[in-house]
Formats: sequence, structure tokens, C-alpha cells
Amino acid sequence: MFTATGEGGDARRTIARVWHVTLDHLTDTPLAGTVSRVPAWWASDQVPRDFLAGLGTEPDMHEALGRLAAHSMISLTGSTVSVHRLVQAVTRTPADEDPHRLPGDIASARDTATTTLATALDGPDPWSPADWPTYRLVLPHARALLDHTTTDTATTHHARATHSRQRLLGPDHLDSLTSRNNLAVAYGSAGDLGRAIPLHEATLTDCERALGPDHPTTKIIRQNLGQARRT
Repeated sequence: MFTATGEGGDARRTIARVWHVTLDHLTDTPLAGTVSRVPAWWASDQVPRDFLAGLGTEPDMHEALGRLAAHSMISLTGSTVSVHRLVQAVTRTPADEDPHRLPGDIASARDTATTTLATALDGPDPWSPADWPTYRLVLPHARALLDHTTTDTATTHHARATHSRQRLLGPDHLDSLTSRNNLAVAYGSAGDLGRAIPLHEATLTDCERALGPDHPTTKIIRQNLGQARRT
């Protein structure tokens, strides 16, 4: 169905109509809407089914995925989900006149997609080769998410993560320091060097004290500070 037309405006409008009619047919499977909206923020191929596990119970997820696949809205393997990129584009686009694409629902799906990726990386150690497959799994979806969001969205999520980790783990925990670094980088990407540089400086001071000057995280933060100062 999707390869039969070009990828211009006409194709998108056609898919939007098909998408709307499909979800109208699936109103007796409420989870189908959520399951279609969240992957729209990730890469179109090879989304691990585990990324969607938190959206509902296993029987409900099985039904929602099966019905979406039956209507050609997604493609399934035993462990992954794929969504055509034009379907993703339509699903991410708010339309007040379409009850399946209300702005609040789309924003909620974006936040869920972000939280899911952050949770997937919460345990693995980026310095441990044994955990690198997890990072390779998340990377294409994180890149797609960043391409589809604004810098304001990134700083909001990084600020929330920093606050939560400092409250739960303490300000000198490695995860807290890493979150502060990520927030400073997000500020820099948004062009807000007035926040980025002081936060980098404070984080570097705390990192040198808590972890030592030669710790890998300390070195990364030092490099990020130097780059921010040269910007």
C-alpha cells in the first residue's frame, strides 16, 4: 500500500485518511492508538518489542500489535516492530479535527518514547563492553527521536532526569553527574551558553572532587566545557 505512491503531500494525505479509518475500526482495542503513536518517534525499523512492554498488559499488547499488523499499519517479527516512515510522520503530526491525533496524545507519546529510551540506558555502563550491545540497540532510535524533537524538549527531559537522580541518588553519584553534564550539553545545543558553561564548570568541579581528575566522566565533562567555551 505504501510503496504504490510517492512520498509527497498526496501520499501523506492518503495515509492520514487510511490511518484515521483504521483507528476508527480499532476503537474496541484502545491500546492500538497508543501503540501506534509511541514508535512514531523512533527509527522506522527494528523497534524492539520490549520497548513497548510498559504500555499495557501482555495480552492487550498482543492484541493491539496483531490488529495493527493485520491492517498493515505495522510489520512484526517475533522480537521487533517496524512502521513505515510516512505512517510515522502522520502519527506525529497533530490534527485537532482528528480524535486520533490530538496534540496532547501526541505529546504524551513523545514523552513516553523519551522515557522508554532513558530507562533502557539507566542500568548499562557505557564504559563496559558487555553493555555496548544495549547502546547499539538504542542508538538509532535515540537519533530519530532527537531529529523529531526540539532543543527545548531535550532540555526539559534532561532537567527532569537531573532533578530525579540528584534526589534519589545524591548529587555526587555518577548518574547524577552524568545527567548534569547531559543537561549542560542540551543547553549548549540550544544556544544557551549562559546556562551551559556555568553548569559545566560546576559539574566539573564536583566530578573532580567525587570521582577524581582522571575518571573518564571527568575527562568528558572537561572536554565538553572546553568545547562550550570555544563556541
